[in-house]
Amino acid sequence: MLVLICGPYGAGKSTIMSILASEYGYKTIRTFTTRPLRPGECEKENVSLTELQGMQEAGALLVTSKHSGHYYGTSRADVECAVSGTNVWMLDYAPDAVHRDFRDAEHVAVLVLPATFLQLIWQLLRSGRWARVWKAGSEYRRLLASDLSQYAVVIRIRFRRVGAAALKVRHVLRQPIRK
Repeated sequence: MLVLICGPYGAGKSTIMSILASEYGYKTIRTFTTRPLRPGECEKENVSLTELQGMQEAGALLVTSKHSGHYYGTSRADVECAVSGTNVWMLDYAPDAVHRDFRDAEHVAVLVLPATFLQLIWQLLRSGRWARVWKAGSEYRRLLASDLSQYAVVIRIRFRRVGAAALKVRHVLRQPIRK
């Protein structure tokens, strides 16, 4: 089963994925990136731009994209295994690209949003990512204004309740899959 975890920068997606992987054995689809990894970030693998381009040319990547000056690529083999297997595989993915890039793959999309805009700002400042406040804030407001609920389950995270949000994601995964 393929689960796409989406949300604005700093919403808690990586934390939720870490909880689900450690407590419930969910697997993480590798995302390759040219961006230096943050402390504790284990769902991504740092590669050079040359390596990423080589993987793309060899057909090893399903999707590539560029965000904030860094390149990202999603492992084709991991996605194919997730779609055809019985294990739960998670992928941190851009909310706007989910429907475009995975419309033909059976999946569950989960949009993770902090309960308030101020909570998102606090989370970013607390983790030392103050330079991302403006971009994350505009993405948060845009996501609230869009109708992503037509293809994603929306989970609002209350302040310091990421563990509860992970349980909500687990509950959603027990429901029938919708395309």
